[in-house]
Amino acid sequence: QNMEEGLGLKYAVLASCILYGLIYYPTADASLLGGIIIILLGALRLFAYLRTRRLWFSMGLNASWNFCLLAFGYSISNSSLKGAVDHIPQEPTWLSGGVYGPEASLMIIPIMLLAAAVIMWWSEDRQPKAQSEEKDIESAPTITP
Repeated sequence: QNMEEGLGLKYAVLASCILYGLIYYPTADASLLGGIIIILLGALRLFAYLRTRRLWFSMGLNASWNFCLLAFGYSISNSSLKGAVDHIPQEPTWLSGGVYGPEASLMIIPIMLLAAAVIMWWSEDRQPKAQSEEKDIESAPTITP
């Protein structure tokens, strides 16, 4: 919110996504594709926040993603955490993500697009109303006979 106020929405989104990518990207097994996809995942989380203006939704999206990765035996951005299932990365890495995990796989892009569509659909009726709309409705003149 502070970045949005200081830089404007467009530059705040760009800066936020790049910072998100830089935080998660720098590991030994990261690839350029992985870095780009991490930036896109940051954009998806930001999209979730901007659509709902609720930080818990964006944080829940990230927490549920990490939970699913661990449940299916993937690493979280090449971390040392072990999942519930043993997972051995297969070749080609652009398809499987390799050691880095699904965040470095092209297979994640359709999943992100589906998630964006669900967020768009789910948030349609849940967006907070602007103060001016509520005020106009409340202060509408009444006609008495």
